[in-house]
Amino acid sequence: MVFNGAGGTYRLDGDTYTETIDYGLPGMVRFIGKQAVYQIGVERDTMRISGVLDDQIEVREVWVRVRK
Repeated sequence: MVFNGAGGTYRLDGDTYTETIDYGLPGMVRFIGKQAVYQIGVERDTMRISGVLDDQIEVREVWVRVRK
């Protein structure tokens, strides 16, 4: 089940990922037009993202590639 989500345009400069929120589910509407700045690291099949959304919400994500 998905509770919140947002997306938009982004820029990647080295290990800094900056996203401008262009759209979102109802719980994220207040962030539309704002930027989120994250640090990204990739090691083998794992990508780690950490940063702060709108100077308020700490974000930490870990993405692992799934292979068949």
